[in-house]
Formats: sequence, C-alpha cells, structure tokens
Amino acid sequence: MNNESGAEFHSPETAPATRLPWGIVGLLMAFSFMSYFNRTSMAEAGAGKIIPGGVLSETEMGATYSALLIAYTVFMLPGGWLTDRAGPRKALIIMGVGTAFFTAMTGAIGHFLLPASGLFAGLIVTRALMGICTAPIYPASGRMVAVTVPPTRQAEVNGLVIGMALIGSAVTPFACGYLMDRFNWPGTFVFMGGVTAALAVVWIVATRRLQSSGMASAVTGEPDVPWLHLLLNRRVLFLTAAYAFIGYYQNLFVYWGHRYFDNVMHLDTHTSRLYATLLYVATAVGMFSGGFLADWLERSTGSGLARSRLLVAISGLVSAAIILSVGLSVSQQSLVVACLALAWLAMGLVEGPMWAMAVESGGRRGGSAGAIFNTGGNIGGIFSPMITPILAATWGWTAAVSVAIGACLAAIAFLIFAISSKQSSEK
Repeated sequence: MNNESGAEFHSPETAPATRLPWGIVGLLMAFSFMSYFNRTSMAEAGAGKIIPGGVLSETEMGATYSALLIAYTVFMLPGGWLTDRAGPRKALIIMGVGTAFFTAMTGAIGHFLLPASGLFAGLIVTRALMGICTAPIYPASGRMVAVTVPPTRQAEVNGLVIGMALIGSAVTPFACGYLMDRFNWPGTFVFMGGVTAALAVVWIVATRRLQSSGMASAVTGEPDVPWLHLLLNRRVLFLTAAYAFIGYYQNLFVYWGHRYFDNVMHLDTHTSRLYATLLYVATAVGMFSGGFLADWLERSTGSGLARSRLLVAISGLVSAAIILSVGLSVSQQSLVVACLALAWLAMGLVEGPMWAMAVESGGRRGGSAGAIFNTGGNIGGIFSPMITPILAATWGWTAAVSVAIGACLAAIAFLIFAISSKQSSEK
C-alpha cells in the first residue's frame, strides 16, 4: 500500500527480504536528528548567550540541563507502555507534537520572562515537560521498525535511526550558533519548534494509511498490553545491564571530551571543539555501519539473526576496549585522537544490533522492552559524567578512562549472558 509520498509499507512477514520502507525510515531518522538537536541546543544557548550575558548562572543552567535528562529517563518506561498501548504511530505523534510545543515554549519563555520574573523556574518546568514528551522516541521507533521493516534489515535501520542522534549532536554547535547569531537564542528555539512541528505533520499524513493495512493492530497498539513481567525476562535484563555499561563508556567523552582535550592534551578551544565533534561523527559512522554489517552477515552466511547480531556487537565492544587501551599508551596527539575516534566508532557498531535484539525480546511488548533497555543506557550515562571527574581528580585521567574500558568488558559479559538466556516474553 502506498502513502501520498509514494513510500510503500509492508509487514515483516510479507516484505521482500531486502526492501525497506524508506518513507518510514527517513522520517524516523529525521525525528532522531531533531530530538537531539533540540536537546543539545540548550547547552549551546547556555554557553554562548545565557551565561555570558548574565541571564542565568552556571549552576542554574546545569539544573536546566538536568531537568530534561531526569524527566526523560523517569518517563522512559511510561513511554514504552504508551507505545505498546496506543501503538508506535500515535506515540510518535505525541512525541513530535509535544516536543515541538515545548521547544518553541523554551524560546517564548526566554523572550517574555526576565530573570527576576521567573525565567529560571519557567525553563526548568518547560524543559522537564519536553523531556517527558521526548521519552517515547526510541522505544516507539524501535517498535515501528519491528512491524514495518523485514527482520533481515532491522538492525541496519535501528543503526540509522540511532546514528542520526549523533549527527544531530555533531551539527548543533555550528548550526545552533549560526541561528543564534541571527535570531538570538529565544528566536532560535521558536524556529526549531516550528521545524519539529512541520516534521510531526508530515509523519501524521505519511503514516495514516498504516492503520488500514494488514499491520494495523501492531501499529495502533494492543487493547491491553501488560508489561511488568518483562522485568523477569532474563534476556531483556541482561541486555539492559550491557547497555548501562555501554552508556557509561559513551558518555565519558560526550560530557568530558572537550575538557580532556583542553586540560590533558592542552589544545586550544577551536581544536578541542573540532575533535569533540569528530568523536560524534565517528560514533555515528559506527552506528550506521554496525546494523548494516549484522544484517549483511546474516543474509550472506545464513548464520541466523541472533548469531550475526551478537558477533557484530561483541566485535565492536572488544575493538573499542583494545583501541582505547592503545590510546592510553601513545603520546603523539594525532595518534591519541585517531585512537579515540576509532574506539568510539567501534562502540557505535553495537547500537543497531542491540536495539534490534532488545525490541525483538519483548515480542508484542517490544516498545516496553525497548524502554527498559534504553533506561539502562541512560542510567549508565548519568553515572559517567559524575564519576569521571572524581576518578580523574583522585587517580588521574588514565584511571578514569580505564574504568570506561572495564565497563566495556562488563558489557561483553552481560551481552553473552543475554544471548545464552532463554527468551521468556510472549510472542
């Protein structure tokens, strides 16, 4: 069945083995890009305009950043429940419209409120509500992939969707800076809210015929989808534990990369920013490649989806640990940066295969399984920026990075446990 844009939608059971519904895939990638662009733009606004202008203090801006992250993490599980209950299409509509509204409201509050009249409180509330609305994005995207993409292409598509988040983060410093130079920071957020709203409208129109297709029940959700017993599913729990350690590894340089380049490698600000962006791009390349490699391996060798996904994920984790260890032992600047970029590229390989495994493990509750899985990744990511400076101050940066290598090895162990465990969720 075709939608108005000409994209075709198939159920996994009937879709050609190598054919993708590019209309759906492209929109999921666009949602992922805009989600991270909207999130990380607040940090650029804070560093570039709000703090230097004396509007808010560093402490107040830090609380504003945390408001979104905490709400996003806390409401991840309800977002997964919403995905299974209402269906991924409606969950993404709610996500898109809600994110657009509160992104624009961020700018409106910045325009109309002064620090003395509640700007700080207004931003805290607005960014927290935006975090709540954003929470379903990846559980819903993973579930949409599961019901519209052939099984032999699902790891590839999940990698494309997650990878666009890194591209969104990578372009934020430059694109957001460009917009703020022309519209100031409040106008920039109003503009981004409009772009996100337009994307939500395109999603509504482009996916409306899915409800009348053969996959209607999967896309529109189940009448009642109990999900708490997923917490007893060993495969889901082991995958979640592995993703928590991966989140720790990844967020080490997301939050402290610029500082590492400044204080340890003694680079100038421009070069530090350039190298930090390079890590984002390298990770995105790994995410794009990992899912493709897993699916290609299965199609080429017939080794089975589970085995091919496991092989790529473990290869990425082993490579990430080894390359980062090499990076600690070299002193030449170009080699250090090359090792860091390659290590984060290798870590990116795990995303597509692991998201496909997590959603598949939940069966009809794939959205909830994805939410549990992603909550683990976010919890690990929350600990990393807090623990890293303590380790660096106490034992040095080598010790702090070595802990991340240990987290990578722990992820390998839990991933092996996940694959060897018997899946117990209802199909």
